[in-house]
Amino acid sequence: MNESGQALRQTLWQAGRRMKLSALAVGVSWWLAICLGVWLLLFVLDNLLHLPAGLRLPLAVGGAVLAGIGFVKKVFKVAAEKQRLERTAVILERKFNVGDNALINACQFEARQFRPEEQAFARQTLALGARQMSAIRISDLWNPRELWRWAAGAAAVVLLWTIYVAVFPRHVLNAGARFALPLADRPPVASVQMRLNPAADLTVLEGENLEISVAIVSGEPGDPPTLTWKESVAGVDPRPDAGDSVMMAPVAGERQKFSHTFAEVRRPFAFRVFAGDAYSRSVRIEVRPLPRIKEAVFQLTPPAYTGLPALAQPGPPAPISLLPNGRMDLAMAIEPAVSAVFWKVGEQRLPLAFSAGRWRLGSVVTNAGEYEIEIALPGLPKPAVIARGAVRLETDQLPEIDFLTSDRNRFVNLGSKIKLDLQARDDFGLREIGLSARTPDQEQPLQVFKVWPYLGPPGNKGPVTESHTLEIDPRVFKPETAYLIEALAADFRPGAPVVKSRPIMLRVKSPDSYAPAIGDPLLAAFSHLRSAITCQERSLNQAADLRAYLPEALEKQTLKPSVKSIASWQTDAHKHGLAALKQFRAIAEGRLYAAALGPLAEGEMPWVLRDLAELDEKKPAKLPDQLMAVTKRQTFILNELLALLGRFSENKQQAGKTNALAKEFEAPPLAAPEQMAKDLADDLKKFVAEQERIIERTKTLLDKGPEDLTDKDEEILGELAREEAKWGKFFEEKLTDFSKLPAQDFADGKLSKELNEVFQEIKLAAESLYGKKMELAVPHEQSGLENAKELEQNLERWLPDTPDRVKWNMEEPLTPADIAMAELPAELEDIIGELIDKEEEMGEDVEDVSSPWLDSIDKGAGWGASDGPISSMSAKGVTGNMLPNNMEIGGRSGEGRTGKSSGQMVEDSAEGKGGRETPTRVSPSPFEQGSVKDSDTKSQGGATGGGKLSGTGAEGLRGPPPPMTGQKLPRLADQQAKIRQQAESLAMSLRRHNLPTGDLEKSIQAMKKFEASARQGDGLGVRRAFSAAVDALGDAKQSARVETGLHRERTRLPEWYRDEIKTGLSDGVPKGYEEMVGEYFKVLADQKGKTGK
Repeated sequence: MNESGQALRQTLWQAGRRMKLSALAVGVSWWLAICLGVWLLLFVLDNLLHLPAGLRLPLAVGGAVLAGIGFVKKVFKVAAEKQRLERTAVILERKFNVGDNALINACQFEARQFRPEEQAFARQTLALGARQMSAIRISDLWNPRELWRWAAGAAAVVLLWTIYVAVFPRHVLNAGARFALPLADRPPVASVQMRLNPAADLTVLEGENLEISVAIVSGEPGDPPTLTWKESVAGVDPRPDAGDSVMMAPVAGERQKFSHTFAEVRRPFAFRVFAGDAYSRSVRIEVRPLPRIKEAVFQLTPPAYTGLPALAQPGPPAPISLLPNGRMDLAMAIEPAVSAVFWKVGEQRLPLAFSAGRWRLGSVVTNAGEYEIEIALPGLPKPAVIARGAVRLETDQLPEIDFLTSDRNRFVNLGSKIKLDLQARDDFGLREIGLSARTPDQEQPLQVFKVWPYLGPPGNKGPVTESHTLEIDPRVFKPETAYLIEALAADFRPGAPVVKSRPIMLRVKSPDSYAPAIGDPLLAAFSHLRSAITCQERSLNQAADLRAYLPEALEKQTLKPSVKSIASWQTDAHKHGLAALKQFRAIAEGRLYAAALGPLAEGEMPWVLRDLAELDEKKPAKLPDQLMAVTKRQTFILNELLALLGRFSENKQQAGKTNALAKEFEAPPLAAPEQMAKDLADDLKKFVAEQERIIERTKTLLDKGPEDLTDKDEEILGELAREEAKWGKFFEEKLTDFSKLPAQDFADGKLSKELNEVFQEIKLAAESLYGKKMELAVPHEQSGLENAKELEQNLERWLPDTPDRVKWNMEEPLTPADIAMAELPAELEDIIGELIDKEEEMGEDVEDVSSPWLDSIDKGAGWGASDGPISSMSAKGVTGNMLPNNMEIGGRSGEGRTGKSSGQMVEDSAEGKGGRETPTRVSPSPFEQGSVKDSDTKSQGGATGGGKLSGTGAEGLRGPPPPMTGQKLPRLADQQAKIRQQAESLAMSLRRHNLPTGDLEKSIQAMKKFEASARQGDGLGVRRAFSAAVDALGDAKQSARVETGLHRERTRLPEWYRDEIKTGLSDGVPKGYEEMVGEYFKVLADQKGKTGK
């Protein structure tokens, strides 16, 4: 029973398994056919109809439910259900109509234990079940009809899916994505395929730029894509008119690529791109707020040369405007806190430093452009921009300068003078303006004649007006040559170029272009002067040739003939010069020219002849330097002669023009005598400064005798002679001017006489530089002695008119003389003359030798006043104009000049008459009763001894020392500061009235140096600064006086005359006709000059 039951169970298990597999195969086929068919239908419908999200959702849900339920019922449930043997038996009984429940009973009996009485029935039942089961074929348990039907349907659907996927893969994926997330914004498939960037929702920083780009992958959209956006919405409907729209721009260099940039995004928005029949998904842009600039300020400091103060203005994002190299300081507070802040302009990126609750930056601005304020925040991939602005560079305009004249083509004579007025301005202030000359074929100036510096920075903005009288000096200007006179201007900007004005064309006339009219009283002098020029020029040319070919001349032994020829022409020039000088001096009109010609004919030309005579071919090593000195001096002589000839011609021509115009126009008013006197006082100050400079240059010659002078020393002497001759000529001209003044209520005659004295002494000083020194030995027999008992008369004295060139050397007396003490007169006569000799000009070769001779002179003590070694007890000596010798002298005397002396002072007052500085020593003079009122402030000596009591002096050997000079200097500095402040205030006033301030500002600079030197205890610096300040103030006074005089003359002109001048200036000369008009007026002026004569 067990074996049959076991076989039955095995058969039932196989039958059950076959039935389950059949049902599972049918279920799977059904599920595939139904589900895949439904979803294929949905996908195709979506591809064709672009099903909206509202319809896709139920369809997707329905499809998903159908697939799920069908799978559970048809597949999962069948697969999961356990196939028991009993159930299989029941199914088989039903399926194959097995009666009496044979299969189920057999299955039940097989597993049970029966009693013996029941075993027979059980075996019968089991046998019946076995017979019935054997009659069933296992293969009949398949359901082929259902299985083939659904399997065929499933295969068909799978085939359709395969074709669908293979042919329309993009459609399959698109529909699957749309049904997978039916409510998601999934654009349907279209003929145009595009790739969007950004394709997903994005969060940007506030103020950041957002670029949207679209690349057309396939298809032809026709028109460029359209970008549609809408602010503050979650999404944009798939319609081009659902919001604001813009057509995207093609990307340069890229095919089928388009872009659009949203600048500085501040608010959230959504956008969608439409291209042909396709559109993108709606992309939402969220905006993340950035930290805010709570407070910001710019501190803009212009470059130092402008002198402008720093300016505060609002900080970013405000624009800034500054000159190049100006400084920008930024301070700002940012909330909430950030980790770093950067300033970016172009490629320059500078970090800000955090200090005192502010982010700070200081930088020099050199480039213009857009600036950005970047911040760094935790979590940000890159720095973010929180502010933008502009950096603009201002322009420092170049200075403007020009001459105040319309006459830019002029003909001039050598030696003549022309007055030039120039005006300049600058937007931030002028540093200096100047006046220069060059030839038309050169760019660089030949010479800069005058420079007007201005205090600064910031300098003088102007317009400033300066004047300069330009002398046509033959050393610079050559005859028959054109020159361009240009005004120059520069400001304080570093590296700024020098600006040039429009030039004035000067054409220098030939010396042969003028000759005096027949009958002119100076015609003979003019002829001699021209002949002197001709001879001097030939002599100079031959000397220059000899110098150039000196080795050849020495080799051929032609030096002497060449020198003889040079000397011959130089002698002729000298003769003609003396003849012209004689003619000029004989006529009052020619004395001005004689003052200039005299030093040349009587000093320079003889000097050249002496130098030529000293040329020795036996000393060839010295010849080059000697010839150089000769040619240099000859060149000077020739230039001066040409200048003199030019001035002569100019004066004659101007006189002719004045006479011709006098009948047509009212003569302009002459300068007032008071004005001329003030001008003279200013020029005298310049004269004093120039004399101090000359003294400094001659200090090296102090201890040298005539035989010790080198060529260099003689060259210095020549230059000194020329300087003194120039000042002599100046005083001669001033003397002539004052002599011509009409009678007034003030002492014109006295002033003229004083000028004459100065002129004579300066003239003598110039002559002394050409003179020779000598020694006079006086034997004992020629020594005069007069022991006067009584002083009865005081004769008139004459001062010497030549420098002291005599050295007295007296023989000692045989026996000491008993000299009576004569009674002094009630008054002592004294004649004071200005020093001709200066201490620096005196050498040992003219110093008298000390002598023990003592006398008391009365008779013959008159007329000549001279030096000598004899001491006098009569106090009859006079204060002459010679410097005391460096020897001891005794006796009795009035004040006199300072020097080495011991004796009695018989005058009750001393005012300081100059002399030689007395060395500090103890003199043998005893103390005396009485006192002397000493007002001398010039004496620097420190002599100490007896005598009468007097005022204070320099430090001696005994006694309390004077107050320390250092204690006075700070007080002087304070006083100078007050004067400088007044000068600065005056400069501002002059600027307001458009008057020249260059010289005044130069004096202010010197005053500042005075203050600095005084505070540092620099006495030499104080003296130099004082002299410079005084000289510059004098120049400033002269400039202001000239300018006011011009204004006064303009106001006194007749109204119709002023109108004609204005009309002529405004009309100007037509372009291209300047030279023709200039020639016309030249001819016209020459004709009128001849007619006037």
